[in-house]
Amino acid sequence: MPKLVTPDDRERKRRAILDAAAAEIARHGYDRANINTIAERAGIGRGTIYLYFASKDEVLAALLDAIGGMIDDALCACLAADLPWSERMLRLAEAFAELAREHHDFFRVQVSALYGVNRDVGAPVARWLRTSVERLAAALAAAAARGEVAPLPAAPTAAYILNALEALALLPDVLDDGVGGPVTTLAALLWTGIAPPDAGMRARRCGRVDAGQPAVETAPKGRRPRSPPTRTGVRPAGSFRQTA
Repeated sequence: MPKLVTPDDRERKRRAILDAAAAEIARHGYDRANINTIAERAGIGRGTIYLYFASKDEVLAALLDAIGGMIDDALCACLAADLPWSERMLRLAEAFAELAREHHDFFRVQVSALYGVNRDVGAPVARWLRTSVERLAAALAAAAARGEVAPLPAAPTAAYILNALEALALLPDVLDDGVGGPVTTLAALLWTGIAPPDAGMRARRCGRVDAGQPAVETAPKGRRPRSPPTRTGVRPAGSFRQTA
């Protein structure tokens, strides 16, 4: 009696094929990737692959669709969290770093498909990217209307943020992040870029400095703080020291 294959069995085998394809394509490129090697990596026969995918192009399209969905899911979770935007940027960076830990080859294939492959195989990436950019842009526009972030053009800002996060996922040392590491550094840079003009003032009123906001300068003991220059470069009257 033939073994009964459950939907869970099929999904596990399909995922094994995609994982094997990601590893093969990330290392050798799409053109040199071999179905036989993908089957061997997945622990199945070549003919079994064609029970799930009609061609190598279809394997790649499914792989790209998978990573695009993972990225959008991570974005949705971060936007749904009840957090200030400074912490959302950190949560997003952490989410992309976690995806990189689990699916590094997927990210490499995605970037190759989006920017380096001369055929129409990047369609799933472009579709997911548009979806994620629109989702983040809508959230940024709403936040700007509430004064939570700077009133920047929402769609370009969203695209820049997502591109920076994907670049983070490709860093070789993203696994070794800590204070001052790539994840926290990128989160601080992103927040600095979208923070509203009065973010520093609000942080000081709360007795703290948000991620990405420079600390308030204090003068060394025994010295007066430097007076800021005016727009013309001249210090305010009375700010110069009197000499004997």
